[in-house]
Order: sequence, then C-alpha cells, then structure tokens
Amino acid sequence: MSTQTRRTFLLVVLVVLATPASGCESAEEQLTTIRDRIEDAVLVMASEDAQRATAFEAIDQLAPSGNACTADIAVLEPGDARFDIVSSAEVGDTPGPTRAVFRNKRRELLAEIMLIQQPTHAQVAALSERTDVFVSRPAWDATVVATDLTRPSWDAEHGFTPGLVEGRIGVWDYENGRVVCVGGVTATNSPDVIDRTRTDDAVRSRFEADATAYLLEDLEQQVLSSAAETVAAVAASE
Repeated sequence: MSTQTRRTFLLVVLVVLATPASGCESAEEQLTTIRDRIEDAVLVMASEDAQRATAFEAIDQLAPSGNACTADIAVLEPGDARFDIVSSAEVGDTPGPTRAVFRNKRRELLAEIMLIQQPTHAQVAALSERTDVFVSRPAWDATVVATDLTRPSWDAEHGFTPGLVEGRIGVWDYENGRVVCVGGVTATNSPDVIDRTRTDDAVRSRFEADATAYLLEDLEQQVLSSAAETVAAVAASE
C-alpha cells in the first residue's frame, strides 16, 4: 500500500469515527434534548401546581372515610421535602413542598448546560441521569393547611412562646392528580421542649445554635404526630 493510499485510508477511518451513526444523536443534539426535557417538565409541573392549589383551597369540602390512607405519612420527619405547613390564606399561591427542590435542580442543571462548550458523551450521560431524577416526581406529598398558625419564638427577655397549628392535612397523589387523604391537625410544641435544653447537652447545643430552627422542628414533629392519628382516605363520594 502506497503512502498516499495509507493516508487516504486513515483519513476515511477518522471521518467515519467522527460521524455519528445513522439514527444516533451527537452529544450536542443530546444536550439540546435534555434541555427540552427539563423545560417540558417545568410546564407539566406548573399545570400540576395550579391543579393542586385549587384542590387544597377546597380541602374543607373533603371528608375522610374510615379507610386507611394509601400514603404512609408516618415515614415523614420534620424537614422532609414531601411535607409543608401553609396558612389557609396562602395555600392558593403556594406550590407543593417538593417544587422548591425541583426548581433549584432546574436552575442548577440549566446553568451547568450553559457552561458546556463542547459536550462529551460522558458529560451528556451524567446530565441525562440527573435529568431523569428531575423530571420524575414523588408518588405523593402532604400539606397542612393551617387556619391557625403561630410560629414558636424565643428570646432572652420574653422567654418562650409556643407555636400552634390548627387545620387539615391533605395528601396529594401525583399519579391521580387529586387529594387522596385528609385529616384534622391540632398541635403545639412539646411541653418539655425547653426543659430538654437544660438536661441534654446535644439539645442545648442545637438550641443555642439556632433556637428558632429547634423549636420549629419540634412543632413539625407534633403536627406530624397529630396528623398520623387522624388522616384517612378521602370518602369515595368525594
């Protein structure tokens, strides 16, 4: 094989290797597809948020049945991304508790995509996996619509003011697009929430670091405990 022939052969091989196979997307095209998937998911979420807000504004019209809730809210803990407490005056303008997490992920993903000048297939594969997580949604989440909401407070001069939450919890099913469980909620801070800061060194450290966060976490725990005792599937007629 002559030198010229070898050069031509190598050039053809390089062109073939650099050309995407028929029916396969280049890394740039895959990146565009990922961006489109993210934006499409945002539109779906916005529609779901509007539907969810309307349902929770009318939560008082839903009656619990004697059947167990299909969602195990006992797994929820204070700070869980699937749970929030919203005043009845604000519930119509507040998205579900998982949405803030999704919005942050969207910003992170899009910012990362914008910084990629020459994407590799490895980068695209990693972004695709993260996008799969982003566009997925939880099976359910829960919101307490509070008709009475007083947040706990503490200061050295006035001492401790307990928090109070009264209202109803609703469990939103994303697959069916409706509230599937409801229950009444009445909760205040634990009677010993301040005493524990005097007898437990770890608790005292947390309290001294952020008293408000400590008191809110305790109140959320009492709210979840109250909800677990009352929540039930929505009556079939609803």
